[in-house]
Amino acid sequence: MSLGEPSRGVRVHGVARGRDGTRPSKINSDQATSPTTGSGSCSGSGGSAAKTACNQIGEPYVWAANGPDSFDCSGLTQYAWASAGVQLDHYTGSQWTAGVAVSRANLRTGDLVFFYSDHHHMGIYVGNGLIVHVPHTGDVVRMAQLANMPYSGARRPGLTVRSRATGHR
Repeated sequence: MSLGEPSRGVRVHGVARGRDGTRPSKINSDQATSPTTGSGSCSGSGGSAAKTACNQIGEPYVWAANGPDSFDCSGLTQYAWASAGVQLDHYTGSQWTAGVAVSRANLRTGDLVFFYSDHHHMGIYVGNGLIVHVPHTGDVVRMAQLANMPYSGARRPGLTVRSRATGHR
């Protein structure tokens, strides 16, 4: 099975399980990639946030949870960015205003990606067209292809318009 490919397992008590009945193993955080190089190397706060999100793969969705053993979508991104020293509110609407807007063409590892016109779902971009998100009750943190999602926009936390203009974080 390749990264981003759905597993062919079963569900036990609402949690995806492998064919042998165990929870999916967490992937190596070095599998979070740089979108420009395609390598396993991620640096900076976005890379740290992406690696933390990848390390949560397999954890269950629980509404209003923000880790460390269960998450909802904004709780996962809040938890991931906190590991990089950036505080985000636990609400997609607030995270939609965090940092600066970035175009889809300029996505970088760690960017927050939002879905649906009302931005009610989100994840974190990990490079090579992949995101990590936790979809809904009964599901787990997983990797998905951005191209298969109803994309509505992206934000880069940790930056402000002023810091972007001066080059300082």
